[in-house]
Amino acid sequence: MPLTVPDLDDRNFDDLYQEVRARVAVHTTEWTNLNDSDPGVTLLQLFAHLVDNLSYRSNRIPEATRRTFLTLLGMGLRPASPARGFAAFSAESKQIVPTGTIVRAGKVQFRTKRTVEVLPIEAHVFWKRPRTDLDSDTLEHLKRLHEPFLGAAGAAQLAFYDPIEIDPPATGVPPASVDLSDPVAGPVDASLWVALVASERAVAVAGNDPVVAVDQLRPVLAGATLTLAVLPGASTDGRSLEPRRTVVPGSEPGLLVEASGPGAAPTYQRLVVTYADDVLDRPGVLDVQLPVLDKLVGPWDTDPSTEGTGDHPPVVQDRSVAARIVTWVRVRRRTTGVAAAAPGGAVLSWIGINAARVVQSVHVTNERVGVGSGAPDQRFRLANAPVLVGDDESPATVEVQGPTGAWEPWQMTDDLFAAGPDDAVCSLDPESGIIIAGSGLHGRRVPLNAAIRATYDHGGGQQGLVPIDAINVVDGRPGTKVRNPLATWGGAAGETTAEGERAIPSWLRHRDRAVTAADFRDIVLRTPGVDLGRVDVLPLFDPRAATAASGVDPTDVAGAVTVLVVPRADALAPTPPATIDPHVLEAVCAWLDPRRLITTEIFVRGPKWVQVVVSVGIALMPGEVREEVEQRVRTALTGYLSPLTGGLGIPAGSGITVEATGVSPTGWPLGTRVRTDDLGAAVTRVAGVRYVEGVRLAVKRQGTITNDVIEVRLTGLELPYATVFVTAGAPEDPSSLTGARLLSPNIVPVPVVPRKC
Repeated sequence: MPLTVPDLDDRNFDDLYQEVRARVAVHTTEWTNLNDSDPGVTLLQLFAHLVDNLSYRSNRIPEATRRTFLTLLGMGLRPASPARGFAAFSAESKQIVPTGTIVRAGKVQFRTKRTVEVLPIEAHVFWKRPRTDLDSDTLEHLKRLHEPFLGAAGAAQLAFYDPIEIDPPATGVPPASVDLSDPVAGPVDASLWVALVASERAVAVAGNDPVVAVDQLRPVLAGATLTLAVLPGASTDGRSLEPRRTVVPGSEPGLLVEASGPGAAPTYQRLVVTYADDVLDRPGVLDVQLPVLDKLVGPWDTDPSTEGTGDHPPVVQDRSVAARIVTWVRVRRRTTGVAAAAPGGAVLSWIGINAARVVQSVHVTNERVGVGSGAPDQRFRLANAPVLVGDDESPATVEVQGPTGAWEPWQMTDDLFAAGPDDAVCSLDPESGIIIAGSGLHGRRVPLNAAIRATYDHGGGQQGLVPIDAINVVDGRPGTKVRNPLATWGGAAGETTAEGERAIPSWLRHRDRAVTAADFRDIVLRTPGVDLGRVDVLPLFDPRAATAASGVDPTDVAGAVTVLVVPRADALAPTPPATIDPHVLEAVCAWLDPRRLITTEIFVRGPKWVQVVVSVGIALMPGEVREEVEQRVRTALTGYLSPLTGGLGIPAGSGITVEATGVSPTGWPLGTRVRTDDLGAAVTRVAGVRYVEGVRLAVKRQGTITNDVIEVRLTGLELPYATVFVTAGAPEDPSSLTGARLLSPNIVPVPVVPRKC
């Protein structure tokens, strides 16, 4: 049960002063001047102030005791988590920004995690978006214009496209999402094209001649390391934790980066990747080596008759940008080999250059934390907390000075009881910053008068969540500018003592190990950095088998666990049917990974939204205002089908309170059908509705809408997303929606450009 918090003394300064002032008339009747100017009153006020401070310190004793109890249980408190993001650098000449460079957003400090070779160029990212709405005249004109590409007997098929530049991220605007593996809505050539462009400043220095500027930049770029920062897009495939595997840096996880020169039939050379994060799964960087000077093609000057066709880069309609292109880099999905992209797809939201991953942290080197006493279980407190630990952080190191003056490193361990008497180990509580040494039986004691020092990173908290362009200061790099092209993510406050106490019953049950469905739910709800409104755990469920035509029962897959999460509030995807923010899925995976069984395969997913269109006709009670009742019905049905507050209990806006029935809404249950009878029953409970004229239901699946269905079956991870229409009288016909047309795989990309007079 939670620990009771005793309050040793709840009197404040005013209470203490009034109490001692009232005693004056009892003990010193001759003292009659009790004004503030009297020296005796000043002494009473000083006494009350000192006792108030003493009471505050005494009441802190139970707080320390409660923390000690939590430590004895072995659970501790969850420390604050740091914010993460990207920092993009720019300079007028080639610069090297080393690992650990400090960048700032106001008073908040971030540190870079990788060395960046900053190149004096800009990047514009394009893709070839399919165009399927051409009129017959335009289509025939384009076919005649590009007839040579059809080949013998018209074997090839022209795939017309619009050259689209991916807009840079902006505050309040959902990020772009381009699926390189989508044959319908993805790029017609399954590629993204990165144009490396001379800046306008470089053109101005070159006498406003873009050709001269490009020629001057070619030797600078030749053989240089280009850092590509990649933000994966939100995908309905979610995230997966497979049995343990190792990602080798430089293995090109799922993506190929290529470069080529112009020509009638350009050929592409694969660029050498010197470092690679798993950029299809989480935000990261790729370091690629650009071609040497004799193979670095530029300036880019393509024959107008072939520009943008076939394997050529897309047409750049802004000719001022096109004139400054030094070279092109193509990024596409890898489909073969060990590092091939996952079958679920390759969704990308943004690609930038000259960027490094940054973490909200402050680095402390060789901090003296104390002197050994030779006693068992010695404790030393670091000057700063919380201490950052994890795969993405620099590990904290502790060193003890020996008799000769040399510093001996002591290893960190999670379990001192597993150490031998001569093992130089210690443990660290990251939340409080306390280092605990061994007892002499389990771990070596710190010798008498031996000095101790520590090197560590600290930081974290919600203050690290900053918007785009908030990071604008780089320390010690004159002439180098910095900005964050994306808002940072992941920063969260640490767990309070009260929150830790509330978690004691569940923690004693699961011991920080996810075994049962209840364990998974309790652990996921404590994920730092995210605010989850709903967590569903489906044991033995494999969402991949649910969509595969393999005949496998998706509800009986040994070792598989699917976790469905719905954020309470998602700034990037606030309402369905948008996909869940990938940072939320990544945070849940990172939190679950060290707490799962080693053979368990976990799938973290957001819902698969099924759009249902509800049209309701109602009759009003006498004296009711039609607009108000219609709004109440819309609110009730939207809340009734909500993934967070809906369900078969009480629809929102119905006027029925939870206290009156004891039923608490928990969200629309998985696997529950949406029935017109249930919707009608929910509407009749709304205040002001006399009766229901009728309910018409439509469902949209895979771009196809079906009208006037009696019920909508939901399976697996499907949840409804409602569009509600309410009218006084007979219900209207649900709106029809259009779908997309599939393209043939045997295609030749052809740009669609406006005709000129």
